[in-house]
Amino acid sequence: MAALSATIKGAAKVMVVDRHPDRLRLAEQIGAIAVDDSKTDPVQFVLDQTMGLGADRGCECVGYQAHDPQGTEDPVMTLNRLVQSVRFTGGIGVVGVFLPQDPGGPDEMAKQGKVAFDYGLHWLKGQTIGSGQAPVKKYNRRLRDLIAAGKATPSWIVSHDLSLDQAPDATRTSMSATTAGPRSCCTRTAPASRRPELRPADPLPPLQLAGRNSRRPARTGRPPPLTERSRTWQTS
Repeated sequence: MAALSATIKGAAKVMVVDRHPDRLRLAEQIGAIAVDDSKTDPVQFVLDQTMGLGADRGCECVGYQAHDPQGTEDPVMTLNRLVQSVRFTGGIGVVGVFLPQDPGGPDEMAKQGKVAFDYGLHWLKGQTIGSGQAPVKKYNRRLRDLIAAGKATPSWIVSHDLSLDQAPDATRTSMSATTAGPRSCCTRTAPASRRPELRPADPLPPLQLAGRNSRRPARTGRPPPLTERSRTWQTS
Protein backbone atom coordinates (compact mmCIF):
# COMPACT_ATOMS: atom_id res chain seq x y z
CA MET A 1 0.00 0.00 0.00
CA ALA A 2 2.93 2.34 0.64
CA ALA A 3 4.14 1.68 -2.90
CA LEU A 4 0.68 2.33 -4.34
CA SER A 5 0.45 5.58 -2.37
CA ALA A 6 3.84 6.72 -3.66
CA THR A 7 2.76 5.96 -7.22
CA ILE A 8 -0.45 7.96 -6.81
CA LYS A 9 1.56 10.88 -5.41
CA GLY A 10 3.63 10.93 -8.59
CA ALA A 11 6.86 9.16 -7.67
CA ALA A 12 8.92 8.53 -10.80
CA LYS A 13 10.53 5.39 -9.40
CA VAL A 14 9.30 3.19 -6.52
CA MET A 15 11.37 0.36 -5.04
CA VAL A 16 9.89 -2.26 -2.70
CA VAL A 17 12.22 -4.34 -0.54
CA ASP A 18 10.87 -7.69 0.66
CA ARG A 19 11.66 -11.37 0.48
CA HIS A 20 8.17 -12.84 0.06
CA PRO A 21 7.66 -13.71 -3.64
CA ASP A 22 3.92 -13.04 -3.51
CA ARG A 23 4.43 -9.53 -2.14
CA LEU A 24 7.14 -8.78 -4.68
CA ARG A 25 4.83 -9.88 -7.49
CA LEU A 26 2.13 -7.54 -6.19
CA ALA A 27 4.61 -4.66 -6.18
CA GLU A 28 5.53 -5.34 -9.79
CA GLN A 29 1.85 -5.24 -10.79
CA ILE A 30 1.73 -1.51 -10.03
CA GLY A 31 5.05 -0.78 -11.73
CA ALA A 32 7.27 -0.83 -8.65
CA ILE A 33 10.76 -2.32 -8.75
CA ALA A 34 10.86 -5.48 -6.62
CA VAL A 35 14.02 -5.96 -4.54
CA ASP A 36 14.57 -9.33 -2.83
CA ASP A 37 16.84 -8.59 0.13
CA SER A 38 17.66 -12.29 0.55
CA LYS A 39 19.49 -12.10 -2.80
CA THR A 40 20.50 -8.45 -3.13
CA ASP A 41 21.93 -5.77 -0.84
CA PRO A 42 18.96 -3.35 -0.82
CA VAL A 43 21.03 -0.32 0.19
CA GLN A 44 23.45 -0.73 -2.71
CA PHE A 45 20.57 -1.47 -5.08
CA VAL A 46 18.85 1.82 -4.21
CA LEU A 47 22.10 3.74 -4.56
CA ASP A 48 22.74 2.15 -7.96
CA GLN A 49 19.22 3.11 -9.10
CA THR A 50 19.70 6.73 -8.04
CA MET A 51 23.20 7.47 -9.37
CA GLY A 52 24.62 7.09 -5.87
CA LEU A 53 22.45 9.85 -4.40
CA GLY A 54 19.82 7.77 -2.60
CA ALA A 55 16.03 7.85 -2.68
CA ASP A 56 14.21 11.11 -2.00
CA ARG A 57 11.86 9.38 0.43
CA GLY A 58 11.90 6.07 2.29
CA CYS A 59 9.17 4.26 4.20
CA GLU A 60 9.73 1.82 7.08
CA CYS A 61 6.81 -0.61 6.88
CA VAL A 62 8.04 -3.47 9.11
CA GLY A 63 8.47 -2.25 12.67
CA TYR A 64 9.95 -3.84 15.76
CA GLN A 65 9.67 -7.43 14.44
CA ALA A 66 12.02 -6.88 11.50
CA HIS A 67 14.42 -9.77 10.90
CA ASP A 68 17.14 -10.71 8.45
CA PRO A 69 16.80 -13.45 5.79
CA GLN A 70 18.15 -15.99 8.27
CA GLY A 71 15.31 -15.23 10.68
CA THR A 72 17.34 -13.32 13.28
CA GLU A 73 15.22 -10.52 14.74
CA ASP A 74 16.72 -7.04 14.43
CA PRO A 75 14.18 -4.29 15.24
CA VAL A 76 16.24 -1.46 13.78
CA MET A 77 17.54 -3.20 10.63
CA THR A 78 15.04 -1.67 8.20
CA LEU A 79 15.28 1.78 9.76
CA ASN A 80 19.07 1.88 9.57
CA ARG A 81 18.98 0.67 5.97
CA LEU A 82 16.77 3.61 5.14
CA VAL A 83 19.19 6.04 6.77
CA GLN A 84 21.88 4.63 4.48
CA SER A 85 19.80 4.59 1.31
CA VAL A 86 17.85 7.89 1.58
CA ARG A 87 19.68 10.91 0.24
CA PHE A 88 21.00 13.92 2.13
CA THR A 89 18.07 16.10 3.35
CA GLY A 90 15.66 13.31 2.33
CA GLY A 91 12.77 12.08 4.45
CA ILE A 92 11.87 8.84 6.21
CA GLY A 93 8.39 7.80 7.27
CA VAL A 94 8.00 5.10 9.93
CA VAL A 95 4.76 3.21 9.31
CA GLY A 96 5.86 0.02 11.08
CA VAL A 97 4.91 -0.30 14.75
CA PHE A 98 7.47 0.23 17.52
CA LEU A 99 6.51 -0.35 21.16
CA PRO A 100 7.58 1.29 24.44
CA GLN A 101 8.25 -2.20 25.79
CA ASP A 102 8.73 -5.54 24.04
CA PRO A 103 9.15 -8.36 26.61
CA GLY A 104 9.91 -10.82 23.80
CA GLY A 105 12.63 -8.65 22.26
CA PRO A 106 15.93 -10.20 21.16
CA ASP A 107 18.04 -8.23 23.67
CA GLU A 108 17.74 -6.06 26.75
CA MET A 109 17.50 -2.82 24.76
CA ALA A 110 14.70 -4.16 22.59
CA LYS A 111 12.81 -5.36 25.66
CA GLN A 112 12.78 -1.75 26.87
CA GLY A 113 11.57 -0.47 23.51
CA LYS A 114 14.98 0.96 22.61
CA VAL A 115 16.94 0.41 19.39
CA ALA A 116 20.50 1.12 18.22
CA PHE A 117 19.43 3.74 15.69
CA ASP A 118 22.21 5.16 13.50
CA TYR A 119 21.51 8.72 14.61
CA GLY A 120 24.98 10.00 13.74
CA LEU A 121 24.56 9.28 10.02
CA HIS A 122 20.93 10.41 10.14
CA TRP A 123 22.02 13.76 11.61
CA LEU A 124 24.95 14.13 9.21
CA LYS A 125 22.66 13.64 6.21
CA GLY A 126 20.13 16.17 7.51
CA GLN A 127 17.25 13.77 7.06
CA THR A 128 13.79 14.29 8.49
CA ILE A 129 11.76 11.50 10.05
CA GLY A 130 8.09 11.12 10.88
CA SER A 131 6.36 8.39 12.85
CA GLY A 132 3.28 7.50 14.85
CA GLN A 133 -0.30 6.71 13.98
CA ALA A 134 -1.70 8.30 10.84
CA PRO A 135 -4.15 11.20 11.24
CA VAL A 136 -6.76 9.35 9.20
CA LYS A 137 -9.34 12.16 9.15
CA LYS A 138 -6.78 14.42 7.50
CA TYR A 139 -6.74 12.25 4.39
CA ASN A 140 -9.93 10.18 4.28
CA ARG A 141 -12.03 12.53 2.11
CA ARG A 142 -9.29 13.03 -0.44
CA LEU A 143 -8.66 9.28 -0.60
CA ARG A 144 -12.38 8.61 -0.97
CA ASP A 145 -12.53 10.96 -3.93
CA LEU A 146 -9.52 9.28 -5.58
CA ILE A 147 -11.23 5.91 -5.24
CA ALA A 148 -14.55 7.22 -6.56
CA ALA A 149 -12.75 8.74 -9.55
CA GLY A 150 -10.96 5.48 -10.28
CA LYS A 151 -7.51 6.98 -9.64
CA ALA A 152 -6.83 4.80 -6.59
CA THR A 153 -7.71 1.10 -6.37
CA PRO A 154 -6.79 -0.20 -2.92
CA SER A 155 -8.72 -3.43 -3.62
CA TRP A 156 -5.74 -4.38 -5.82
CA ILE A 157 -4.18 -5.84 -2.68
CA VAL A 158 -7.14 -8.15 -1.96
CA SER A 159 -6.16 -11.74 -2.70
CA HIS A 160 -9.32 -13.65 -1.71
CA ASP A 161 -13.08 -13.10 -1.53
CA LEU A 162 -14.39 -15.16 1.38
CA SER A 163 -17.50 -15.63 3.44
CA LEU A 164 -17.45 -14.79 7.15
CA ASP A 165 -17.47 -18.51 7.94
CA GLN A 166 -14.19 -18.95 6.04
CA ALA A 167 -12.43 -16.03 7.74
CA PRO A 168 -10.98 -18.01 10.74
CA ASP A 169 -9.40 -20.63 8.48
CA ALA A 170 -8.01 -17.93 6.18
CA THR A 171 -6.46 -16.12 9.14
CA ARG A 172 -4.78 -19.31 10.36
CA THR A 173 -3.46 -20.01 6.86
CA SER A 174 -2.04 -16.49 6.57
CA MET A 175 -0.39 -16.62 10.00
CA SER A 176 1.24 -19.99 9.35
CA ALA A 177 2.39 -19.32 5.78
CA THR A 178 6.10 -19.73 5.09
CA THR A 179 8.20 -17.34 3.07
CA ALA A 180 7.79 -19.61 0.05
CA GLY A 181 4.16 -20.54 0.58
CA PRO A 182 0.89 -18.75 -0.15
CA ARG A 183 0.02 -15.77 1.97
CA SER A 184 -3.31 -13.94 2.04
CA CYS A 185 -2.44 -10.29 1.60
CA CYS A 186 -5.94 -9.20 2.48
CA THR A 187 -9.42 -10.67 2.56
CA ARG A 188 -12.87 -9.16 2.23
CA THR A 189 -16.04 -10.88 3.31
CA ALA A 190 -18.98 -8.82 2.02
CA PRO A 191 -20.62 -10.50 -1.01
CA ALA A 192 -20.77 -8.38 -4.14
CA SER A 193 -24.54 -8.03 -3.90
CA ARG A 194 -24.27 -6.36 -0.49
CA ARG A 195 -21.37 -4.00 -1.09
CA PRO A 196 -22.44 -0.36 -0.89
CA GLU A 197 -22.56 1.65 -4.08
CA LEU A 198 -20.26 4.63 -4.43
CA ARG A 199 -22.15 7.89 -4.22
CA PRO A 200 -21.02 11.29 -5.53
CA ALA A 201 -18.37 12.73 -3.27
CA ASP A 202 -19.23 15.63 -0.98
CA PRO A 203 -17.37 18.84 -1.85
CA LEU A 204 -14.29 19.52 0.23
CA PRO A 205 -14.54 22.43 2.66
CA PRO A 206 -12.62 25.62 1.78
CA LEU A 207 -8.97 25.58 2.77
CA GLN A 208 -8.25 27.89 5.71
CA LEU A 209 -4.95 29.59 4.99
CA ALA A 210 -4.68 31.52 8.25
CA GLY A 211 -4.40 29.98 11.71
CA ARG A 212 -7.07 30.52 14.30
CA ASN A 213 -4.70 32.70 16.34
CA SER A 214 -3.67 34.79 13.35
CA ARG A 215 -4.69 38.46 13.28
CA ARG A 216 -5.05 38.35 9.51
CA PRO A 217 -8.46 37.41 8.10
CA ALA A 218 -8.66 33.82 6.93
CA ARG A 219 -8.48 33.33 3.17
CA THR A 220 -10.23 30.49 1.42
CA GLY A 221 -9.51 28.62 -1.76
CA ARG A 222 -8.10 25.45 -3.20
CA PRO A 223 -4.51 24.46 -2.52
CA PRO A 224 -2.12 25.31 -5.38
CA PRO A 225 -1.35 22.49 -7.86
CA LEU A 226 1.80 20.46 -7.42
CA THR A 227 4.74 21.82 -9.32
CA GLU A 228 7.33 19.68 -11.05
CA ARG A 229 9.75 20.48 -8.24
CA SER A 230 7.36 19.29 -5.54
CA ARG A 231 6.72 16.05 -7.38
CA THR A 232 10.38 15.15 -7.40
CA TRP A 233 10.27 14.93 -3.61
CA GLN A 234 8.07 11.87 -3.82
CA THR A 235 10.53 9.56 -5.54
CA SER A 236 10.65 6.11 -3.87
